[in-house]
Amino acid sequence: MKAGVRRAFAHLMAVAVFLFLGLTGCGKQSPQALLDKALNRVSQKATVQAQLQVEMEPLAGSKSIPLRVEGKAGLDFAGDSMRAELGTMGFSATLLYIRGKVYIGLGGQWYILPESGEGEDISRLAAGAGELLLNFPELLRCYSSVESLGREKVAGFSCEHLALLPDLEAVADSPLLRGLTREAGLSQQEVLAYLKEADINVELWVEDKQDLVRKVFLSGSVDLGDLGIKGKALALEGRSLIKLYAVLTAYDAELDFAAPEGARPFDPSVLPF
Repeated sequence: MKAGVRRAFAHLMAVAVFLFLGLTGCGKQSPQALLDKALNRVSQKATVQAQLQVEMEPLAGSKSIPLRVEGKAGLDFAGDSMRAELGTMGFSATLLYIRGKVYIGLGGQWYILPESGEGEDISRLAAGAGELLLNFPELLRCYSSVESLGREKVAGFSCEHLALLPDLEAVADSPLLRGLTREAGLSQQEVLAYLKEADINVELWVEDKQDLVRKVFLSGSVDLGDLGIKGKALALEGRSLIKLYAVLTAYDAELDFAAPEGARPFDPSVLPF
């Protein structure tokens, strides 16, 4: 075979291989590999900051009202601490969770929430939310399958949009959930039944350039009466669909969460609802 013919044949083979790799997606991370790498990366981070949006949509027969809460949060994984600034219907509050202790800031005054007595329902809910958020990388590992829904931009980052099918038995058996259910006096079977009834959906947007989670979406139905919060004006009864959107804006930022000085014992009468 003449040299010119050999070169032409080699070029043709190179083009064929290139087209084959492109068409089959070879060289691109699988959704599972991308997810696992991203969760490993997040687990190595000291802190994360996020913009939050929570929507509550009452389902048929519910006495609750539609509600939308917006704000921002910072999570200090190493310090087991969280700070969230939230607002809804003209009302704003700051929640601070530091190693099991919960504080709430209202109108320039800090209050410490009790572990028992008046305010314990809000304290228990806030503490549970804090622990769930601080352990979200481990909880997101509890999935049975993952698929790609395509590519989207989040906060300027090009991301792979992933849908996860949660492994509810693994979630219920996780160390965090076992601890929370023991405190609530529930069995693992009761928790598993509750999770199945909630019809949980999980979606993540992962920036594959740095293998970082940039957005999280969670949804599920909850019987608000089970939360045990008794409001003066805000009805919290019946099932509602809860949707959480979190855009993770920064990792490893320096966060300083200290117990506020001058915090008073919590007085439920300071709440407007």
